[in-house]
Amino acid sequence: MKIKLTHKSLNWQQLALASGLFIVIILIYLFKLGSLTTKVSPGELKVSSLPLGWHGLYKNPLYLPLNFLRSIDFYLFNNHHSIFLLRLPNVIFGLLSILSLSAIAYLWHGKKTAYFTTIMFASSAWVLHVSRLASYDVIYLWAMVSAVLGYVLLQEYDNKLVWYYNLVILGLLTTIPGLIWLSLVMLFWQRKQLKATAIELNLGQRLLSVVLLILWLPLIIYRSSINHSLKQWLGLPQNFPDVLKQLKDFVAVPLHLLIRGPEIATLWLGKAPLLDVFSLALLLLGAYIYFKHRRNIRTKLLSSLLVLCVILIGLNGSVSFSLILPLAYILIAMGLNYFSFSWKKVFPINPIAKGLGLGLIVLAILISATYNLKAYFIAWPHNPNTYSAFDKTL
Repeated sequence: MKIKLTHKSLNWQQLALASGLFIVIILIYLFKLGSLTTKVSPGELKVSSLPLGWHGLYKNPLYLPLNFLRSIDFYLFNNHHSIFLLRLPNVIFGLLSILSLSAIAYLWHGKKTAYFTTIMFASSAWVLHVSRLASYDVIYLWAMVSAVLGYVLLQEYDNKLVWYYNLVILGLLTTIPGLIWLSLVMLFWQRKQLKATAIELNLGQRLLSVVLLILWLPLIIYRSSINHSLKQWLGLPQNFPDVLKQLKDFVAVPLHLLIRGPEIATLWLGKAPLLDVFSLALLLLGAYIYFKHRRNIRTKLLSSLLVLCVILIGLNGSVSFSLILPLAYILIAMGLNYFSFSWKKVFPINPIAKGLGLGLIVLAILISATYNLKAYFIAWPHNPNTYSAFDKTL
């Protein structure tokens, strides 16, 4: 069975609803950005003193997209002592991640599922954490969802802008430690579309395409060799553990996602699970549907990305756990879509039953969102471990 794209054009009412939803998300992500923790973590203090600007980016071009935005932020406001401004670039990349995941859900599953998935992803405690902390975790969230969106757009639209957008994203992935492998995997799955489009380009456009794809590689390799950070760039640990320890680290990745979160006080609340019960149930349902259609190209793509995430995160090198989270919500989107489809199939005409099904989904999503928002905005900042982790002054 082929899984088809189901998107339709949006009318002005739907655009207004989508815009209103995103404005609410922006306000939530800016709420108490500089005051939720009165001080900063050691990692944030280090970020505040990074050498940015052209000189800093040349000296250390790793994490280029985020550091470039930080350079603009610090240059425009000329204030390294504001917690709000320090964390603002992460918020922007978090919001871009939400927009990209919304687009994927919309193109693959339609408007209703896109709205539901957006609310669940935006209210996810982990997404809030990495999007409102001046660290590099959010860049991995953005990288995965942007790479998948580039693939989806390339499959759907025969457009030069989509072509160049995809190449820019794949090129920028090479500046993020460990994600040269993600860029290569995406190139593999897009090889047919890339070849077909390349045939239609003239010589100048082909040269531009190659430049966009490999633009940063010479500088990255050169500076990484000078800075002795080649292992970091490749996503490898400085020293490999023994085989048994390494296997445990690989197993820990799905355990952290499905059962209990990593004990990192700056990013998480104790051992609480990353996903609430409703999200976890939808994820398992979505995984089951994809497994049923395991010969579908989309399933093969997502499976390869999940394996890649487990390897890169399990190596305990430079790759953040955030890399895998967008894939979890892509599975959740499939679970939501299948649940809605199945309910309509059982009650195709009865408006009361259809309304009841929609109401149950909305209620569950509101409970899920409320749980995650309270966990982040109330429980986490009042945890003693959080106070201990944020003890530095700018």
